[in-house]
Amino acid sequence: MSEAQLFKALYSNEPLPPKAVMLTFDDGYLDNYQVAAPILEKYGFPATFYIITEKVGTPEYMDWEQVADLDRRLMDIGSHTATHQDLTILSGADLKQELSGAAETFKSRLGHPVYWLCYPAGKYDSDVTKYSRDAGYLLATTTKPGEEQSSDDPFGLLRYRVRSDTGLEGFKELVR
Repeated sequence: MSEAQLFKALYSNEPLPPKAVMLTFDDGYLDNYQVAAPILEKYGFPATFYIITEKVGTPEYMDWEQVADLDRRLMDIGSHTATHQDLTILSGADLKQELSGAAETFKSRLGHPVYWLCYPAGKYDSDVTKYSRDAGYLLATTTKPGEEQSSDDPFGLLRYRVRSDTGLEGFKELVR
């Protein structure tokens, strides 16, 4: 399912597809574009790609043309902030720059707002949540494991991390 589908389910009671799974990719690595996206498209799976705006166009990361291409291909684009810092230790001005600065970059580069956010390392607190709302984000993911999402905590969405050592059997267990 897409992040937009999750949002509509949480706030408009729209039904989710059976056995709904939201696939997310953090950081904006080039292999997300070259390897993952074609496989997702082949099987008709939407996904959210959380992009670090200041890494776009640097070695091993997507460039803005590739990010825009994913966006046109109806993949969700989300923010992984401007520079991927621990948001909980930043001052107000720096926190605003990480969140609002990234949001403004996306709007300028893609021509529309980006509503989805992924906290670097899953770290957040009440200040981070406030600045996230102020920046225009509607949902934010953490690294807290779980599958039950709630509109009571749209800035604390749960998800399971899949790492290189998770393996196929481990992934199957997560999405069962």
